[in-house]
This record gives sequence, structure tokens and C-alpha cells, in this order.
Amino acid sequence: MSILQRLQYSSRLLRILSVMGIWPAFVVLNAFLDVSKYNPPHLQIFVIIIAYGSFLCSLALLVLIYLAGYYIGKRRHYKYCKIVSLLLILGIPVGTMIGYFVSKTLQTKEAQLLFSNARSPVCTL
Repeated sequence: MSILQRLQYSSRLLRILSVMGIWPAFVVLNAFLDVSKYNPPHLQIFVIIIAYGSFLCSLALLVLIYLAGYYIGKRRHYKYCKIVSLLLILGIPVGTMIGYFVSKTLQTKEAQLLFSNARSPVCTL
């Protein structure tokens, strides 16, 4: 598999993962809010704050993952894509596999050259 194919595959994987991650974010939000019904009133506010905070953090992470997939497809922002792929390794089990694949793909010399060449303007006369 050529490096271009691996980069395109990485881009698609990250975009699909970010879209798939929206559902678990809503599940976590609903789980927190259902549990808060059985807590004493002074703890309900605390649980609701944690629920919405974790929900917003999940959505922010999904946006970062989607942008990394987009930038890999356009071959821009190499360091950003590398950092997001390393952070993705923490997401067990699917994120670990995808993050490892993307980070190994980005570590190759060919990928680094493709990212550096994408920034240089093409001269057409």
C-alpha cells in the first residue's frame, strides 16, 4: 500500500471515528442525567455539571479528530495531526488501533515529505 493510500485511509478513518463518537457522548450524558435523579438535591447540580462538562469535552475531542482527518486529507498541519493521532491512542480499543496506524503512517519519511511539499506553492506558467 503506497503512502498516499495510507494517508487517504487514515483521513477516512478519523472522519468516520469522529462521527461514530457522537452517539457515545449522548449515551454518557443521558446516563449521568438518569443517575442524578436518585441523588440528593445538593448533589444533583454537581452531577449535572459533570455530565454537561464531559459531554462538551467529548464533542470538542470529536471536532479535533475530524479536523485531523480533514488536514491529513489535505496534507496540512503535520504537527497537529501527529498530536491528535497520539492522543487518540488513549481511546481504548478502537482509538488505540486507529491512532497507532495513523501515527505510524505519519512517522514515515514519505509522509513528512508529502506534508512539506503540500505547503509549497505550485508554479504554473
